[in-house]
Amino acid sequence: MLIILLYHRAFTSRYGNCPEILRKHFQYLKSHHPITLPLEPLVSSKINICISFDDATFDFYHIVYPLLKEYDLKALLAVPASYIAKNHLSTTEERLASIVEFSSKTAPPSLGFCSFKELKEMVDSSHVRIASHGMTHTSLCQEDVDLKFELNKSKEALEHALQVPVDTFVFPYGKYNQQVLSEVKKIYKTAIRIGNGLNFSWKDPLLLRINADQTPDLATILSFKRYPALLFKKTLSLFSKFL
Repeated sequence: MLIILLYHRAFTSRYGNCPEILRKHFQYLKSHHPITLPLEPLVSSKINICISFDDATFDFYHIVYPLLKEYDLKALLAVPASYIAKNHLSTTEERLASIVEFSSKTAPPSLGFCSFKELKEMVDSSHVRIASHGMTHTSLCQEDVDLKFELNKSKEALEHALQVPVDTFVFPYGKYNQQVLSEVKKIYKTAIRIGNGLNFSWKDPLLLRINADQTPDLATILSFKRYPALLFKKTLSLFSKFL
């Protein structure tokens, strides 16, 4: 079995956990679960965990990345390519402050995101795998969305800048429809969305994630008591496609 955990920010907010909580999460995961990334072999008879973070904001580089190195873990980072600059000259304090301010805005400032230089460093460390989060982090279900731009161009931009294959797509806001999913599957090997469910393997046509933001105790959401309900939900979801 496979559980993909969904994280956003590395500070206390509706979409985040403070660094102390993240440290506790990583300690727990290191001790209790095999950690995996898309398309890697899963450990049989174990609940495999994929750690995923959305948006590639600077706090990931400044706080999460050092924790991943400290605990020798790896994570999937979903990147909205158009927000990424080659490098930044702003101070750490300015960049972190811009992320907090962005939490209530619709147009985040570029300095609040990782730079391509920082992304490259993390990729080369083998502690971070990059996924596309679209070019502009827009819902792909909107009528006027340019799917080729959001799907193809984001993959091309990330691969060109980082010199690594980008084979995973993470749906912005978790939103998709069958047409969008079909287009994603033509370009990417794995597609991931919000869904609060288990996965059977990386070969599932649409992979689900469990929200780990605002979660003081990670063991609670990974408790064996929750597995039967999550497994039933996943089975029902797959069965419904044939009705």
